[in-house]
Amino acid sequence: MTHTIHKESPPCPCCNGESFSSLCDLGQLPLSGHYLDTKDASVETAALALEFCDSCAFVRKVKFLRSARRYDAIDRSTSGQLPFYTPKITNEISQGQNPDDFLLEIGSNDGTFIEVLHRGGFSNTAGVEPSLSLANLSKGRGHRIFHGYFDSDMAAAIVAETGKARTVICRHTLEHIPDPHPFLRAVHSILAPGGRVYIELPNTLWILEKLQIHEIWDEHENYYTPRTLRLCMRSAGFGNIVVREQRHRDASNITCWASVAEEDSGESLSPDLEMALCRSFPQKLATIQMRMRLLSEQWTHPAYVIGGAHNQANFVLYNGIGDAVEAFVDDSEFKQGHFLSAPRPLPVITTENLLAKAGPVTLLATAFPFPDWMDRIRKAREGCGDNWVEPYPEEFSRPPVVSGGVLQQE
Repeated sequence: MTHTIHKESPPCPCCNGESFSSLCDLGQLPLSGHYLDTKDASVETAALALEFCDSCAFVRKVKFLRSARRYDAIDRSTSGQLPFYTPKITNEISQGQNPDDFLLEIGSNDGTFIEVLHRGGFSNTAGVEPSLSLANLSKGRGHRIFHGYFDSDMAAAIVAETGKARTVICRHTLEHIPDPHPFLRAVHSILAPGGRVYIELPNTLWILEKLQIHEIWDEHENYYTPRTLRLCMRSAGFGNIVVREQRHRDASNITCWASVAEEDSGESLSPDLEMALCRSFPQKLATIQMRMRLLSEQWTHPAYVIGGAHNQANFVLYNGIGDAVEAFVDDSEFKQGHFLSAPRPLPVITTENLLAKAGPVTLLATAFPFPDWMDRIRKAREGCGDNWVEPYPEEFSRPPVVSGGVLQQE
């Protein structure tokens, strides 16, 4: 079947540039986060490609007509994903907010972070959540939730009901917004004078520097680095912008505080490093893909992928090795008895199922956030003659060297 794809080309939200170059084209792929009940269930697919701004190196998903993901029916809880630095966030909130000041979380999911705020002494809270099931779950826990997508109309309705917010929390939401400026302007409109917004999202430098391609996700519309997030926030009218990089499990997040009250006087950093990383990315991606395909052709034992979430499915899909894989291994009760498209439907089995396999097997060390889990599997299968496959070449874990705006190859 031939897919006719029409591309949209809005200007860069960081510098208003209109010229973009291809970072990668991963083709027509199954939508992530969908677990099939049977091997024969239908699979929805979409084109996935990334591009970068030729002026400032901002990275985004290529905008295809009618390709934005919907979150109305998502029931994916994030209760197990709070970062270890959560107490630092609540401490920073307390430095600019009284306990009875209004605090709004946009993208509140099942209310887990609102619960954290309540334990921290903040009681005048509310959340915004587009998923009906997650909004109802949060309401059932006693939280005030506005159901729907946050925009200028919802911002006005919230202000009419609650007054303006002293603090807005937006964790792992902005990267899902196709056009960040209207969203950020709506955030700006809901903040009281002197109010602040806290933004948290994945750090795209982790993908560009370390070639962690499994962190590319079709739900992410825009890919921010600390520098481009600052540019975007500044262009949306925020000031007093403080941006930090923060390690989280096997990856990196960006945390950002910004104010409606002050102009941003932060230094304008050079895009040279990120531009060089973007320009070298296609060839390095091709190297990873070729390496994995050649390795998969040599596997003489059944191959199992450790982990059964979207990042493991992404790794298999982006490298085109699905035909060489037998199953994903994941102990989540929700995933048992289901299948992941990679792109053919592959079953999700438990660690216990894997440990019971007789004879040697091939194991992909792709449980990226959980090295202890992989170590337990290695120990339990000692003497089985298993072939463990590391997902990335060691040289890609070394920091890049840039001289004169050119990435130096070692």
